[in-house]
Amino acid sequence: MRIHVKWMIAILILSNLLTFAIVKIYFPTTVHNNSFLLKMKGQGDHWKINDYEFVWISGHGAMGGSANITYLADPNDITGRIKVETYDYFKGEAAPHFGYSVPANRLDDDASFVTGGGGAYPPDDLSVRELVESTYFIIHWQTKDREQHQEKIHVELDYYPHILSQFHDIEF
Repeated sequence: MRIHVKWMIAILILSNLLTFAIVKIYFPTTVHNNSFLLKMKGQGDHWKINDYEFVWISGHGAMGGSANITYLADPNDITGRIKVETYDYFKGEAAPHFGYSVPANRLDDDASFVTGGGGAYPPDDLSVRELVESTYFIIHWQTKDREQHQEKIHVELDYYPHILSQFHDIEF
């Protein structure tokens, strides 16, 4: 009987070691997950940007869009088209990541409109902070006196502090 117990213990130990090795090799305990959703906002002298969302899904690229853009002055002073250029995650001078254009007469009752779309592959080594710091909008518009205007608006994270307080060791 003693021999059977020793063999059973040995087999149990070996099977546990084999199971541990298989799990460790094929199912690593650390997951490198770079997927995130950022919500950003910003305001200039003439325009306000709310709800700009930027989604990064690891291995699938990035999608930006869905910004709500509001004119802060009298919308009846604008004519022609309003052009919005979105710049994200570029280092140095670069072309806009996304462009959007809307006729001035299509502003809603709140002097707002919604942009959308985009898709790209930013460098994998960008942190959330670098992404936010490098994101800005340039808005072009014309007033009824035929003067061309342009405003550059930098964005910042739009979040509730009590949500981010739950994350430790993550730099935003």
